[in-house]
Order: sequence, then C-alpha cells, then structure tokens
Amino acid sequence: PGFPGDISKSEAAIMRYQLYWEYNTICRGRGSIYATLRQAGMRDEEIGSFVSFYGLRNHAKLWDTPVTELIYVHSKLLIVDDRTVLMGSANINDRSLNGGRDSEICVVVEDKKVEISKMAQQPYEARTFAFKLRTDIFKEHLGCNLEDVRDPLSDTFW
Repeated sequence: PGFPGDISKSEAAIMRYQLYWEYNTICRGRGSIYATLRQAGMRDEEIGSFVSFYGLRNHAKLWDTPVTELIYVHSKLLIVDDRTVLMGSANINDRSLNGGRDSEICVVVEDKKVEISKMAQQPYEARTFAFKLRTDIFKEHLGCNLEDVRDPLSDTFW
C-alpha cells in the first residue's frame, strides 16, 4: 500500500499492522495462500502461474507536477431474502447509494428464475441466482451441505 511518509514512524503504526496481516495472508503465515499451495504439492515456480497480486494506480498532474496514488478496491455483498443480490463497492448507506458523494459502483441482481426452497420452515420461492450464491458461499466457508444451509431462518441452521 502507498503511504506518504516514513513507515518506521509512530504515525505509520496502522500501516505496519495492515502490512503484517497482508504478508501473513499472502506468503508468510502457516495458513497463507502460498503455504497452502505448497502443502498441496505446488512448486514455487508454479505458484506465480496461478496467483498474482496487482495494485491499481492512477496518474495525473497537479499544478504541472506528476502525482500518483494507489486505488484500493473494496467490495461488499448483500443477499436479501434469497431474492436480490447487491454486489460492489458501495456501502449500504445514503452516502454511497444516493450517488452524489462517494465514487462507488455496484450492481443489483434480481433474477426471475424461481428456486423452490424454505424460509422459516415454510415453502419459499427464492430466486435461483441469489439462493445459489448464498448457499454456495455458506457451503464453501462453513463446510456444510445444501440441506444444512437451505433455510437460513431454521433452528438447525443456527
């Protein structure tokens, strides 16, 4: 990440903390992306063929002086009632969603295809995209099967 000062100074403590966790996640920690790939048998020279990290940077001139800064991408995902999906960088507030203040982008997906499911132990017409996205994410992150995550309001889910 870009930092407009000396990273060894006390004002940069948060930046050092952020860098610590980024490096542990990417390549230094026992559970890092690189360590996980090595444990799966991938050689270091192969890892670069599948994993890349990029930083977006913009360039401009300010009073005839070249300036540059990093562009950070942060994203959010909101799945509403297994029917509507909101994906993008917009925060879920007026500041981002009204369009007049923050420079955010998002997309709303409202699928018309119906997936018969359950909500609060009752038959429910979910939308296929939202339902599949939610259940796939839950199955992947929680290690569950479809029936464990089908009804997000059931007692067995919680």
